[in-house]
Amino acid sequence: MADSKNLHARFFEQFITEETVSFIERNIGIEKLKASKCPHLNDVCEWVSGGQTWLWDNTPIATNLLKSHGECDSRSVRTCVGKVAARQLLAAHQLVEKTFS
Repeated sequence: MADSKNLHARFFEQFITEETVSFIERNIGIEKLKASKCPHLNDVCEWVSGGQTWLWDNTPIATNLLKSHGECDSRSVRTCVGKVAARQLLAAHQLVEKTFS
């Protein structure tokens, strides 16, 4: 599949809520997102509980919509939704900076 990265993002972005965005802004912040050196944003938060979980696992998502699509609520889904939302936040912020620079 030639465009699997965008397909992945398009699928998971439908589960982003205002709560998702607020969670990322509050717990990670735009500065950490901008400073990330990892293309997967794995360096913006740390593993906790002895490597059992990390902040992404707690990302709030549209669980009712998720379930209506026959999907299961899991840590991996929450991580994907959170990272897609973070990339959108970062892109929007960079666009604003570019516009007003």
